[in-house]
Amino acid sequence: NMTSQNELSWDYLTFQLDVTIDMKPSSLFDSVISKPTNAHVVERVIIDFGFEKLDAVASFLLAVNQNDFESLQLGSLLETENLMSCLRSFIFDLEISGLSASVTNIQSPVMRGFVSPGIDRVVTNAVNGAFELYESSLLKAAPAFFEIAIRESLNKGFINSLQSDAPDAECPWINVNQDGQTE
Repeated sequence: NMTSQNELSWDYLTFQLDVTIDMKPSSLFDSVISKPTNAHVVERVIIDFGFEKLDAVASFLLAVNQNDFESLQLGSLLETENLMSCLRSFIFDLEISGLSASVTNIQSPVMRGFVSPGIDRVVTNAVNGAFELYESSLLKAAPAFFEIAIRESLNKGFINSLQSDAPDAECPWINVNQDGQTE
């Protein structure tokens, strides 16, 4: 078993979310619109936001099957189409055991792509108002958010998907001819 800790730093890191919003009138009895129709508005919105001075520390727990690892042919790892299968063939367990982050500043989200200028203005003002109100709380909550929510999501989603077919993973042997070329 091995534990590795890595520190990553970005001066600026941006994200772009592509969101589709499907809005329909309410069918509830106390709705503002008394006779709702089946009409609806679909908005495809792009949200840009970023972090300034993001420092992250990630710790990984890696457990390998020593016999499988020792019998691994290194040349097999050089064939990119075999890389993931080869890694899964000897990794017994992989987990992000720690993930902490600190952020100096969060850039205000920029939203674009609304069909209607009225909806654009209302939503943008609401988002900017909420962001101004909660920015300091977001900065304080960032370390716990990364340690709990992001780490668990990565472990459950990405890491588990890598390990899901691990029992069937094989690392094919690569034959090398006399000229040193793979066959």
